[in-house]
Amino acid sequence: MVQNSAFRRMISVDPGLTFGWAAWQDREVQLTGQSNTTIGDWHLLETGIFETSPKDEFAIRLFQIGREFARVVARHQGCEMVYIEEPFFDEKNTAVNKSGALVKLSASVGALLGAITEQRIRVETVPVRKWKGQLPKEITHKRIQLELPNCKATSHALDAVGIGLYKVGRF
Repeated sequence: MVQNSAFRRMISVDPGLTFGWAAWQDREVQLTGQSNTTIGDWHLLETGIFETSPKDEFAIRLFQIGREFARVVARHQGCEMVYIEEPFFDEKNTAVNKSGALVKLSASVGALLGAITEQRIRVETVPVRKWKGQLPKEITHKRIQLELPNCKATSHALDAVGIGLYKVGRF
């Protein structure tokens, strides 16, 4: 958990060809942006979703993911830690396995990592079963909304908020 860490700013990410992110800042740091949501010792500064076009070639979409994530990190100067949901292989989910979705998801994580490799930012992957267990998405989103009732995030950004909540010990 983040509570006793030395870093003060972090970004949590739900990866994919459409990815969601949430930027967080420790309450002890002078607020650099507006925060409508505070949880424990952390402010949720901003959330967002970036969607690539299925019409674009896969390699172009990966490039776009990396470029957009680099912009997100630059906008939140001083980010010291990034948490990314770890892709998970489920033997029982044959539809996902046959579709190649896991390969695309893993490649999107690579694009996110590639965007910040030359910066001094620590990265940790968070297994989905650790941060949300086996709960359905709808129930997970309701739990997040109960924890942060002012949070306006949706979809992938809401998952990114959930990852952040898990890392600050609130989920």
